[in-house]
Amino acid sequence: MDIQVARFRQTLELLKPAVARKSKITSIEHILLKDGKAAATDLETFVVTPVPEVDLTTLVPFNDVVKVLKFTPGRELLTIKSSSGKLSLSWADGSATFPTEDPGDFPDVPEFVPETEGSINTDVLIPALVRVLPYAATDSERAVLAGVTLILGDPVEVAAGDGYRMADQVLPLSFPKDKIVILPSSSVRVLKHLWEK
Repeated sequence: MDIQVARFRQTLELLKPAVARKSKITSIEHILLKDGKAAATDLETFVVTPVPEVDLTTLVPFNDVVKVLKFTPGRELLTIKSSSGKLSLSWADGSATFPTEDPGDFPDVPEFVPETEGSINTDVLIPALVRVLPYAATDSERAVLAGVTLILGDPVEVAAGDGYRMADQVLPLSFPKDKIVILPSSSVRVLKHLWEK
């Protein structure tokens, strides 16, 4: 696989908030390259982005590769190869090799088939989700309260509460189907990161 260093760095930066930091499942501390896509998950949030250059199946040790690419010129062409539990990166003036996990150990990328589709203005929705996020519970014992409630319909609303205080915002948006969804707090943070990119 060949890709410009700057483009691969951008892909890694995009996936960063979904990569698990320290996990007993070491494969999720990596990103998966497969079938023209790059994927990352912390088992709560899954981020998948198209990378047409991907023509192999491998796991990329996120932290190690990010450190190496910090000092690699962005215009360089990066060649990525994988074999026998090793990932090799090479560019005009250097190379690096890392041990890697078996791609089969990475959680399956879920197939998403939408029940209803509609467009929604993310420039209104994402900031509203972020504004109510501080009102969500921070402990995992109250899972329903540890996220932001997205109330789809006409109008769209977002709400969060920790049992003591609550925030609710009615947005000037509409969605073709009425549905209530609870977004985990970490997923809202990932959405904010992606929206800012």
